Amino acid sequence: MCHDDTSRPPAPPRSEPVTDHRGLTLTSADSTQFSAFYATPASPKVGVVILPDVRGLHPFYGALAERFAEAGLAAVAIDYFARSAGISESGWRPEDFDWQTHMKDASPTQVNAETQGAMNFLRTQHGDKLPIITVGFCFGGGQAWRQSSSDLDLAAVVGFYGRPDTVGRAAKHSKKPTIMFIAGADSTPVADQLAL
Repeated sequence: MCHDDTSRPPAPPRSEPVTDHRGLTLTSADSTQFSAFYATPASPKVGVVILPDVRGLHPFYGALAERFAEAGLAAVAIDYFARSAGISESGWRPEDFDWQTHMKDASPTQVNAETQGAMNFLRTQHGDKLPIITVGFCFGGGQAWRQSSSDLDLAAVVGFYGRPDTVGRAAKHSKKPTIMFIAGADSTPVADQLAL
């Protein structure tokens, strides 16, 4: 489920106006600075960390963060590739970004470190008790499913079209509510996804 730079998520029913939305640089749990995009209503009840597809942070996920904020959630979309590709000047990875060269920067440990950095930011902004979920797409969907057995303080995880090989043994050790969106015509073998 990869999107080009011109695609945008559908608008949800609006519950609150977005009071803040901006690109920012966050610090991961392992002290790496990385790009992120933040959007929030005035008084969110839930936070969401958006785990993009393999191409990292690009405009679709910034717009998705704004849609979550319009629906009443504080949202941070993260980038995976600062360790080797640096922080993009615009904050977004360009359409032609060579993500394959930088996949070593998207190990489970590193994705968890960026996720924790985004969670720390959300809780600094909105309180230590803010429940936070992850929502991931494609590569990020598998990462979200994998986080179901992690030690991250997440309320739940949601993954769209994740790759089963990303999940590993996590599915058998899940500790968190998990939602898996799987399409019958998806290019990832559906039988492998359903076996999780």
